[in-house]
Amino acid sequence: MVRRYLGVIQNLDPRYFQITVLSLLLFYGVIFLGFEITVERCLIFISSTLFWQWCFTFLTCKYKKILINQDLKSALISSLSMCLLVRTDQMLWVILIPFLTVALKFLIRVNDKHIYNPTNIAIVIMLIFDGGWVSPGQWGNEAFFAFLFACLGMLVVYRSMRADVALSFLFFWSVLIFGRSWMLC
Repeated sequence: MVRRYLGVIQNLDPRYFQITVLSLLLFYGVIFLGFEITVERCLIFISSTLFWQWCFTFLTCKYKKILINQDLKSALISSLSMCLLVRTDQMLWVILIPFLTVALKFLIRVNDKHIYNPTNIAIVIMLIFDGGWVSPGQWGNEAFFAFLFACLGMLVVYRSMRADVALSFLFFWSVLIFGRSWMLC
């Protein structure tokens, strides 16, 4: 019986794990940590990202019947990431960031795949134009939760077979942090 359930879990699309972890983090942040984002703003991020995903799929899809089976998991992951990271007082950016995310995902491709994280690029564009901010301190300073989030994150990247990207980021980030500390001493 347990072996059967483990087989089902191993065959699941890793994006389901990402969606689950991001949803839990958002729920925890809004309810227990008091993130400065409203439920309405989250719904706007999610619905507009899904809407733009559908529009771009419709415009780029050769066979319109594929739209019935359209995969919206990637757009949902992007929108949940926006809810966790983006803080803005301007409603224009709440709609523009999802548009930029999806547009960049569809327009800049190599071998029919996007080559970077389009959500991060859209957030950087927002930051360049001073449309909002990213609030890294919103998680507090609890070591237990930092460790928990790191473990959940590693589970997601392991399941999606992208641990190489996360580990290389952590390595180079650590080198930069230690290098900066060394230069400032």
